This record gives sequence, C-alpha cells and structure tokens, in this order.
Amino acid sequence: MTVHRDMFDKPKGKNMFKPVNRHLLVEPVDKAEESEHNILLPEDYRPQQSQYAAVRIIEVADDVSLPHIIIGSVVVVERSMIKEIECLGCKLNLILENYVLGKVNDGLEFEEA
Repeated sequence: MTVHRDMFDKPKGKNMFKPVNRHLLVEPVDKAEESEHNILLPEDYRPQQSQYAAVRIIEVADDVSLPHIIIGSVVVVERSMIKEIECLGCKLNLILENYVLGKVNDGLEFEEA
C-alpha cells in the first residue's frame, strides 16, 4: 500500500503519521505519462533518473525552519536523500529539510526530465 492523501485527513485533529526532527513527509510529483514503445526491455530495467526530484509536501515536522515550506508546496530535493520507509503496511517518503533545494512557484506545472 502506498501513501495517499486520504490517509492524512485529520480525524479528531491528528494525522496517522507526523514527521519529527526536521523531516518532511513527501510524495513524488507524477510525471507525464510516456507513450508506449514497442521495444522489449528486461523486467528489471529502470530508465536513468535525474539526481533531483520534484516532490509535494504532505506533512511537516513542527521544528522545520524553512518559512516557505507549507503542506501542498512542490519542492525540488536530492533524490538519493529521500528515505523510503515501510511501516504498518504503508510506504512513507521522508526527507530532511536540509535537502530541499528550492520551491517550485505556485501555478507552474512541473514535468520531470
């Protein structure tokens, strides 16, 4: 099971998961669907990825000091620093605030290269 925004509705004022110690709970920004090609590739083939990734902020630790980081913001981070954690059947993506490189301006669409 992967993280879905519905998991973070606030029943009784609490989330199911709250990051601490300057961490951000994030989800990858979906990139545009690529057209299918008729080329056979090995099952374990993965296309080369950029060193950086765009992610959407889902939840923020109380001690995060970045003033413009709010829930729903899209930010650019170092892909290798995203911690993927499986807990109680859920997949969570966490990143420390130090690895946020910048914020994508509101209203701009981001397409991963």
